[in-house]
Amino acid sequence: MTGKRNEMARHIDIMRILTAASYRRLMAYPIDFGIGLAGFLIQVGLSVLVLVAVFGQVNALAGWTLNEAMFLLGTSMTTKGFDHCFTDQLWELARKLVQRGEFVRYLIRPAQPLVMLLSERFLYPDGIGELLGGLMITVVALVRLAHEGMFPSGSGRWICWAALMLCGTLVYSSTKLILASCAFWTTTSFNLMTAIYHLFNAAQYPLTVFPFLFKVILTGVVPVALTGYVPADVLLHGFSFIALVTPFITFAFVALAFMLWARGIHYFEAVGG
Repeated sequence: MTGKRNEMARHIDIMRILTAASYRRLMAYPIDFGIGLAGFLIQVGLSVLVLVAVFGQVNALAGWTLNEAMFLLGTSMTTKGFDHCFTDQLWELARKLVQRGEFVRYLIRPAQPLVMLLSERFLYPDGIGELLGGLMITVVALVRLAHEGMFPSGSGRWICWAALMLCGTLVYSSTKLILASCAFWTTTSFNLMTAIYHLFNAAQYPLTVFPFLFKVILTGVVPVALTGYVPADVLLHGFSFIALVTPFITFAFVALAFMLWARGIHYFEAVGG
């Protein structure tokens, strides 16, 4: 047990050191950092404008008001932003690290390859911008709901919302790890990862607007709904069956992600990188 604790402490120290180094590289070019941050905040603003334009034509969308839909948008962006801040380097694995033989450098470093990989790109401006934008939209939506007398009440709902937000972030991260790990066999999985990434944009809309088949796909096959709709729906409208099974689906995706990662590394080593 002591050995495992020491190993974990060593990995945490390595992540801390590498994260600090990554942050110093970013701060060496503060203008680039500011531009990247501002760019994502502008994208967030455009998403809100699109939502407002839609509700300028209708009073409700599948039973969701403008403020509820805005809260859903903020929730989905927040979970996505948390993931974006810490797993952005998986895009490089999907795009080129295996294809160019560069992944081998992570196998000879003094820590787990996944730790070394992810820590190279922590807290980049686009991830921070998405996270801050999501939090701002969430807060604004809650203030507007409170002004209408619709502020969510009950500590149980808030606790479940927070827990489901964590599940949503883990679903994002595990899905990215699954797709990026496919590169060990195909040398690149960037196009597949990009396609699925765009599918996650559906998290910004109520699940109730989609036909039944799409609901099944967005909850069990590619669990997009778990990253935004489910936590928002629990807090605003109460518990549902999907919310109850969300932790189990999340666990299954996390387990699958780590299994594919481990097998991918074994395959990579077996074929000589």
